[in-house]
Amino acid sequence: MQKTFHFIIGLLLVITLLTACTNQKLPCEPQNAAMSVTISITGKDNETILSDYQVGIFDGNTVLDVLVYAAQKNNIQLDYTGLSKTAYVKGIDNLYEFDYGSASGWVYAINDPVNCPGESCGAYKLKDKDQIRWKYITERL
Repeated sequence: MQKTFHFIIGLLLVITLLTACTNQKLPCEPQNAAMSVTISITGKDNETILSDYQVGIFDGNTVLDVLVYAAQKNNIQLDYTGLSKTAYVKGIDNLYEFDYGSASGWVYAINDPVNCPGESCGAYKLKDKDQIRWKYITERL
């Protein structure tokens, strides 16, 4: 009986901690949020994978949050590793890093096709009206 009690107390503590740490709202449909961003994804040879898809965001949402949401909503395959500062996108729509040479892979830009932030997509916090552009590159920028 005492083991069961301790287990239940421990489980409730874990649930409480997890709930406290995940107060951040996830991206959603644009009409359900005060802010929104647009995301597009372009594959090899400028193939359009996703064209200007609008996503609702909340304070603290990142480029990775929006990418995961948009990929799920549009049935686009996505493969990434890590979170926050260690997030790295390996593949989108079955197009992977190194598929077309040692310099090929996915990069993102914000608001300008050549404005590639110097931080992980999991760390870059978005602002209202940001435009996220994912692009598959085959050579170094």
